Amino acid sequence: MGFLTQHPHNILVHFPIALTWVALVLWLLSFRREEYRYALRVVLVLAGISAVFAYLAGNFQEEAAEERVLESILETHETLGTLTMALLLITALFALLEGWKEWLKWGTSAFLLASVLAVSITGYYGGLVSHPPAAYQQTGEREESIEVLPEDLSPQDTLPDQLHIGGDEEEGEGTSDE
Repeated sequence: MGFLTQHPHNILVHFPIALTWVALVLWLLSFRREEYRYALRVVLVLAGISAVFAYLAGNFQEEAAEERVLESILETHETLGTLTMALLLITALFALLEGWKEWLKWGTSAFLLASVLAVSITGYYGGLVSHPPAAYQQTGEREESIEVLPEDLSPQDTLPDQLHIGGDEEEGEGTSDE
């Protein structure tokens, strides 16, 4: 049970992601049948609440991630996480209030679409934080640049001869100005 206390954000974060996508499906279905609006409201409220818990858990877990991931990636994820949480809470508020005013459905729709986009981009950066490629890992106290090719692989090894452009040309080979 130690994994629950060591990595709570990695567990909780899946709830707002999944609930946001379920809300999108319910929103689309509600154009055909109005009965889906109630389920949409419930799911959006749960998504907003779960986003708050995921955000708080992320703050709890931030220090551990700082040791192994580039700060720029972590900061981007944190900023997007804050934006996503705010969007989901605003979307839930619109959904709860839309029963009083018909025009509030447009607010729910707009903020839901923004939330889907935000949760997707935030999730992408969260993936980079949880499973960083070697290029994005923190090495010592400085940030390493992205290494495109491993040291033992040269550009000539990656392209067939007829596609090779520029680079180290041997005598008698390569392009000429004729």
